Formats: sequence, structure tokens, C-alpha cells
Amino acid sequence: MAAVILEVRRPLAGSILYRIARGTRAYRLKPMPLNFPREVLLVEIERYCSFRDCAARNMIGLTKAEAIEYRGFDCSKCQRFNDDTIGIDAVPDSWADAIPLNDSESAN
Repeated sequence: MAAVILEVRRPLAGSILYRIARGTRAYRLKPMPLNFPREVLLVEIERYCSFRDCAARNMIGLTKAEAIEYRGFDCSKCQRFNDDTIGIDAVPDSWADAIPLNDSESAN
């Protein structure tokens, strides 16, 4: 027999209780806790175009996977590619082990 949701109630405690009717009886399901792990999903870095005739400011948003593969950006003004790497100081501590060091940082 298929269950039909008649109404959704939100008690003061914040949980959602469903009233489900099967025939003439109504059942309540226990509220399930929601778990949202907190982790950094996106970082934003500021870069300037390396071409002298442009030098535009570019704001770049990167996920962890994109930060690992990051090798440069296209300028938003002149549309030219700029070779670049991301430093350990630009990413959260939890991402540091996944980001490869560039030559200037590995020499220190």
C-alpha cells in the first residue's frame, strides 16, 4: 500500500515530522538529524595580468580539484593566458598537502 503525505509540520524544536496516512491510521516518522560537514569548498585568489598594456586585476575562484591543477588564468580584460602557480599561503591548511609546491617555495 502506498503512503501519502498529508501535511508537513515544523515543531518548535526545528525537526520535521511527517504525518502519513495509511487507510485510516496516521503514523509519525522520527526526525532524522542532518549532518553538514564544514570544510572549505572554494578559495578566491587575486591575480594581475602580467602583460604591461593590460595589468588588469582578476579575481579567480578555485575548488580544491582546480587548485591542484592550477597553472594559470585567462585575463578577464585582454583574454590572454597568464602562466601562474598557486602558493601554499593562498589555500586553507587542510588543502596544503594536496597542492604541489612551485620552484620558489621548494627552494626555501
